[in-house]
Amino acid sequence: MWYACPQATCTAVHEDDGRHKRRLTRMMQHRNTPENNPDIPFKFNKVNEELIKEVLSRYPSQYKKAAVMPLLDLGQRQHGFTSISVMNEVARLLEMPPMRVYEVATFYTMYNRNPVGKFHIQCCTTVSKSQRE
Repeated sequence: MWYACPQATCTAVHEDDGRHKRRLTRMMQHRNTPENNPDIPFKFNKVNEELIKEVLSRYPSQYKKAAVMPLLDLGQRQHGFTSISVMNEVARLLEMPPMRVYEVATFYTMYNRNPVGKFHIQCCTTVSKSQRE
């Protein structure tokens, strides 16, 4: 039997096999928090607006949606993490549905969707990198 975790901070799906409950997979689902919700305004600063113009000039006008990754990166660098407000602003600038921006931000691990501390350490768990000859 599958069920969504009742804890407000957990976005995992669990399986109840009769003996114990175990976490199966993490669902990508936004939950509003005081520091990450659509009501928090976000606008790019003047320096980043100039960078955005320069980035968009690299793409033909019909393909400006391809700039979603560089703009998300700029937003994360300015705001500290890729909040829902940053994603909505990127969607507005690129004239694309916000869901398309959310898909990119949730797929790539380089976008921190929640605030991180002063030091953010990540370890590669790819098997091929851990094997030695």
